[in-house]
Amino acid sequence: MKFLSNLRSAWAGLTGKSMDVSALLRGDDLNDGGGASLSNAYQQSVWVYACIQRLGEQLAGVPFTFSRTAGTGEQLIEAGPLVELFKRPHPLQDRFAFWELTAAWLGLRGEVFIVALGSAGEVVPISGMVNGRGSRRIKSLLILSADRMREIVTQSRIDGWHYSGSSQDVMAGMNLLPEEVLHIKRPNPFNPWRGMSPLSVAMLAAQTDYASAQFQKGLMLNNADTGVIITTEQVLSSEQIEQIKGALRERKRKAGTADRPLFLHGGAKVEKPTINAADMQFLENRKFNRQEICAVFGVPQELIGYTEDANRSVSNSARLNFIENTMMPLGDRIEASLETLVQAIDPQAEGWFNWDVLPIMKEAQRARVDTGVKLWAIGVPFNDINENLDLGFEPYPWHAVGYLPFSVARADDLGSESPKEPREDEDPEPDDEMSAEKLMRKLYAAVPKPAHICAPSGSKWLRSIKPSIKAKEGRMRSFFRAQLGRVLDALEKTSPSSSKAYEELFNLANESSELLRRMKPLLIADLEFGGAQLFAESGLVDFTLPPHRATEFLAQRANRLSEVNQATFEQIQSELVEAVANGETFEQRVARVKSVYKEATESRAASIATTETNSAINTGRQVAMEEAGIELKAWSTSNLPDVRASHYKAQADGPIPVNQKFSNGLMYPGDPAGPPGEVINCRCFMYAVLDPEDVKAGAPTEHLDFAAFVARRYPAGLSKEAAT
Repeated sequence: MKFLSNLRSAWAGLTGKSMDVSALLRGDDLNDGGGASLSNAYQQSVWVYACIQRLGEQLAGVPFTFSRTAGTGEQLIEAGPLVELFKRPHPLQDRFAFWELTAAWLGLRGEVFIVALGSAGEVVPISGMVNGRGSRRIKSLLILSADRMREIVTQSRIDGWHYSGSSQDVMAGMNLLPEEVLHIKRPNPFNPWRGMSPLSVAMLAAQTDYASAQFQKGLMLNNADTGVIITTEQVLSSEQIEQIKGALRERKRKAGTADRPLFLHGGAKVEKPTINAADMQFLENRKFNRQEICAVFGVPQELIGYTEDANRSVSNSARLNFIENTMMPLGDRIEASLETLVQAIDPQAEGWFNWDVLPIMKEAQRARVDTGVKLWAIGVPFNDINENLDLGFEPYPWHAVGYLPFSVARADDLGSESPKEPREDEDPEPDDEMSAEKLMRKLYAAVPKPAHICAPSGSKWLRSIKPSIKAKEGRMRSFFRAQLGRVLDALEKTSPSSSKAYEELFNLANESSELLRRMKPLLIADLEFGGAQLFAESGLVDFTLPPHRATEFLAQRANRLSEVNQATFEQIQSELVEAVANGETFEQRVARVKSVYKEATESRAASIATTETNSAINTGRQVAMEEAGIELKAWSTSNLPDVRASHYKAQADGPIPVNQKFSNGLMYPGDPAGPPGEVINCRCFMYAVLDPEDVKAGAPTEHLDFAAFVARRYPAGLSKEAAT
């Protein structure tokens, strides 16, 4: 004991501090308070500070947005108590400081404590505020020091928190109830009441790095000199030792000055130690310490200024990885914890970080859009692309359909330039080699005479049904492409010596059944849309299509659609018979078949789509009139000079009884029972006349849009629901 007492006295005489005897007995290092002692990593470690700052600055730079969900969808909240509160959470903390402090405490201590204050600066409860009552009491938010919070636990239940503040602090010391404290914390498997600090894991790397920095600092202050060792053969007195030390200090007065000559007497020798390999490795290890600290906080080294191994592409990838794998999970944690506070002020509101506004996220979305364009070009429906790539586009009915670039052709199969598609404001005119009669014959079946194409071009009516036409046009082109593949497969197995064998290329019944299967959902949707459209124009609601009327209509269209395949088969057979007669090669016969389908996709598909759409929608309008008990109907055309004369006369006849045919023999425009010359490519429509005097004002000018109807009627998708 006397030895320890003497040792304690000697230590106190050397350092001016008392010795921890128990530490000595345990074998711990005796730290006199000097040297590389890391007491505050945030203030003393470059990498810890840089990581925490990047987390805070990034979080503060993302808008915290509020919205509420209503019947019309999600609505942003751009003004009100919530917006004002988070715009300036506290007089001492603007919104940037608020989010930076939140990220800092979560990084340093793994938890952050927030209290709500009233108008007089009093603490008010956060949880339990229902029906928006919190908005009248919560005036500001204050982040408290996690180091000064102590949990009050009774019988395995937290009864409150004690804050050991002072009168000089942002808030005086007090006890707080659990509902008065918003506690955001990282999970801690060792303490259910407190969060686990990432810094506790990174502390060893931070201490090692700090010691390395101190070693390097001392080396630089000593002119990169590791010091000298003086050896003598005799014991020197205290005065002699001090003289030698003074001479050495005079020689190296400070960093950056030249060394001065030094003379020693009495046999003293100067030995100069050098930096060994272990010392050099010690300095190199600073890089690994930096990497460990960055890994713990989830901050890429490129974001704290180290780009020696990175180019622009790598830096962008690192930044995107930082946002997606570090910041977004951190934001999700904060959003979930703030839900209680947000709903205390507005029970219907939600608060969330809007990451999409960040430039790196916009760039990432552009890259996903480029990928989506490639997928769309090979026939993947846009709805599937939008969902899988998370593009954020609104769903539209035609997005459920896959499209292909039908104009693509083989490089060795050069053909004439594709015909220009007609504009909405002009009628499709037959080219020099194809009369209207030949066009209609190829569409369905032979007609007795050429017939004009009637189209109220550019009207609101046409715009309202255009999405439906486009959907059928795409489906017809898809059908023709698939049929071309089946025909070419059969052609390859057919003997080229007999034209009779070409009759085996085409199974008319199977092809017609397949075409009806593809068109059925769209036709049923058109029937329902036509009825709903007429009801809307007549001030009625809740149109329901009788199932037997849909069955009757599909039976009628089955015959017309069968004529589509019959016309295709006749064209193919005609081409191949001529090829056999000319002794053409197999490749030449394939080219003839492709030419038939090229014309089908570029011309016939659009005409068939228009005809089928107009027929189905006007049938639905007729059914709606009958179901509603409407007595009079009228015909509407484009009133252009090139309207079919019979259709113009039907319009001029004025209103007629609903169950009576118009003067052109049609029950309504597109009547499936009518002759092709009166139906093909017709875009007239029929409307209800509730009062005979109303017809003087003309047809209705506002119409329900097909896309809006489908979005409401078939929220799960047109093809799935309409098919049932």
